[in-house]
Order: sequence, then C-alpha cells, then structure tokens
Amino acid sequence: MADLRTTAPQSQAYADHADTHWRELIDRYEPAVLWNDIGYPKLGKIAGIFAAYYNRFPEGLVNSRFNTPHIDFTTPEYTKYDRTVEKKWESCRGLGFSFGYNQVEDGRHVIAADKLIEMLIDIGAKNGNLLLNIGPRPDGSISEIQMDRLTKLGTWMQLNGEGIRGTRPNAALAQTKTTTSEEVRFTRKGDRTLYAFVFQRPATGVVEIPGLAAAPSQVELLGHQGGPLRHQVRASGNILSVALPASNPDTATAAPAFGLKITFA
Repeated sequence: MADLRTTAPQSQAYADHADTHWRELIDRYEPAVLWNDIGYPKLGKIAGIFAAYYNRFPEGLVNSRFNTPHIDFTTPEYTKYDRTVEKKWESCRGLGFSFGYNQVEDGRHVIAADKLIEMLIDIGAKNGNLLLNIGPRPDGSISEIQMDRLTKLGTWMQLNGEGIRGTRPNAALAQTKTTTSEEVRFTRKGDRTLYAFVFQRPATGVVEIPGLAAAPSQVELLGHQGGPLRHQVRASGNILSVALPASNPDTATAAPAFGLKITFA
C-alpha cells in the first residue's frame, strides 16, 4: 500500500484527468456516495468537486480515502472497531482474502458463515455498515463457496433482519456477555425496542443478560412463531433471564447466533 501511494502519478495532467473523471461520474450517474481509494492527486481540485457535489446532492457522502481533512465516514479494511464509534463508519472486506476472483479459493480462504453473521452483528451494534465484496468469475457467475456464504447470510437476515436494518446503536450498552460468557451485541429502534443478539445458545436453554436498566414488558425470539418468551429480571445485577425454545428458528444455516426483541412499556 505504501508503494501505491508513493508511485501514484502526481503531474498536473493526471490531476486534471482525475478531476474530470469525478465530475463526469457525478454529472452522469448522480452517486449517493463518492467512494475513492488510495488517495488523490495533490494537484487535484478535490475541494471544488466536493462543493459542487454537495450543492447538487446535499445528502451525499464522501469516504475517507481522498486523503483530505473532510470525510463523512471512515473505511477500515479487513478489520473493524472494537468499540462504538459516534461518527458513521463502514468496514469493507471480501468474502475471501481477495477483492477479485481467486480460482484456488476454498474454505481456508473464505470467512465461515457463522463468523460472517457475527461480524455483521458486531459492526451494526457499533454504528458501522458492512461493505462485503464478492469476486465473480470472468463470466459473471459467483463461485459455489461464496454463494454458500451469501445464501446463509440472506437466510439468517430473513429471520433476524428486523434487528439489523433501520436500527441504531444502543448508547447505554453496545455489548456485553451473558452470565455463561456468550457474547451479546445490542441495537435499538426508538425508546421502546431493544434487540439483543447472542452469539451462542447457552447449554442450559436459559440466556441471562446483565446490565439492563429497566424490566421489559415482553421478550420475543426473532423468527420464532411461538409467541413471547418467559422472562424475568433479577434485581441483583439487573439480569434479564429468558427461557429459550427447544431449538433456534434458524435451522437452514446452522448459525448459532440468535436475536431477542426486547420491548419496554
């Protein structure tokens, strides 16, 4: 990456070409996001391009890879923040170790479905987005192993997407562990609905989540058709105890992570 930054063309002619390229993209395609990579020519007039872009699209967004002081969101690559970040961010990575097609790619190189799901939950709980790259073959088809991961992620989202899409971080508590050490991440919608995603099913069939400041009126398992779950709050430690059904509703992907919808009166 250092070599790429130091060998990028810096002539005025190249800077003018880059400026014209971006103005054409904006005028012709009206992008909602300007997503650049590996810096920008030092002689380019990027501030003027940003001004014209925002004047035309006030809700447009600019990523952190123009090497300019102004950014709307950061873009950690193949990594993520270990805490909730107030300013919006977007983690980007491929399903494998490449952003293109790798014909020798196998299970050693592609993220496992359960880890992909856990990563999506963790990023969302910390105010981030996940930008997931797919590397197609030359004919546009997607390899079987990448399709497997996408299908399992989509199946999990069909059951649990309510707690991911359109949610916000839970400012009071973004993450914790159950009393039996399973990882938990939180999102919320408004003041009355909290979502708790537990990464593993407790062997006891009862999940105990500490740190809730108030007792909920109802707890449901996302994707479960059996109605609200039995729950109680233990005053010592503000621990929410929830009795789970005999099995997770997600049997298609075998992903252990499950979501609880916690409603407050």
